[in-house]
Amino acid sequence: MHPKVLSRLIASLLLTWTLGFVMVNGQSTTQPSLAQITSALASGSGSTSLGSALAEAGSTLESIISDTIAQLARWTTLILFPERYYSYGRSPAVCPSPQGQGSGDWSQAYSQAKALVAQMTVQEKANITLGSSETHDCSGFTGSVPRLGFPGMCLNDAESGVRTASKVNGYPAQLHIGASWNRSLAYDRALHLGQEFKTKGVNVLLGPVAGPLGRIATGGRNWEGFSNDPYLAGSLIAPTISGMQKSVIACVKHFIANEQETNRSPFLQGFLGGLINLNNSVSSNVDDRTMHELYLWPFYDAVKAGAGSTMCSYQRVNNSYGVSATKSKCPHLNADQFSVKTARP
Repeated sequence: MHPKVLSRLIASLLLTWTLGFVMVNGQSTTQPSLAQITSALASGSGSTSLGSALAEAGSTLESIISDTIAQLARWTTLILFPERYYSYGRSPAVCPSPQGQGSGDWSQAYSQAKALVAQMTVQEKANITLGSSETHDCSGFTGSVPRLGFPGMCLNDAESGVRTASKVNGYPAQLHIGASWNRSLAYDRALHLGQEFKTKGVNVLLGPVAGPLGRIATGGRNWEGFSNDPYLAGSLIAPTISGMQKSVIACVKHFIANEQETNRSPFLQGFLGGLINLNNSVSSNVDDRTMHELYLWPFYDAVKAGAGSTMCSYQRVNNSYGVSATKSKCPHLNADQFSVKTARP
């Protein structure tokens, strides 16, 4: 076939596919596939070789069009939302979450936990890691294993008093304790907090707060932390952990660099994630030295004080969600760097 004829046929093919209609066997069909178009053209030409050529050309065009649309989407994001293009999805997962060793003060707890988990089925193990739809008036409730007498765990907000409960005290915010520079006051406050939470049937107190430190002056949760000075924050979070855990499990939060409420969660909680990818949480991009000398310091003191659990941050950290084990976060979770034994029940 003459090159000009073939090129015109291919051009017609592309134009027809783009417009979204073609006459197939005398009837109009909306939005046909390229296979339908090539079949119709081939049958009209009476040439098997032409049909094969057109089928191959159609397949190639479909691939080109698909790639072009993807490239246009990337370039549109780059031009209109450059920060979102460069900031997200670029921190690869490189290591698993480290296993706790269960030494020292944790040895008995680990032995009991391992003995219990060893009796569970896979389904039961999965169930206790998920939040239950029945919260039992708690902020959150884990799954249970009635067969083994494990009732589940009640997790409840927050660091200034038992949320949604009646006949309880409202304690001064951590920011006020930070202004006192008083370790004894921090311990006494936490001791009474823990006792009230236990009285209300709570197992895990979702506090204290080690971050935000207060990088953004108008941050919506700055008042929940002790101070924007990491040394002071760490000095007060250690006695707070000790006081709370006389009665309940403390859950230090939010790990890490959770410095703003704006865009901390995906738009509409990510329900549009399958349609568009422009609704990711904001990313706190932090270099290694800043991470260790500022943001990590209070968490270090919390772990050293024996914190039973840690809550991940909502937003992204160096372009990956705080809950994920990625290159940007794993070095900071390393127990060897902390020089203490961390726990991961």
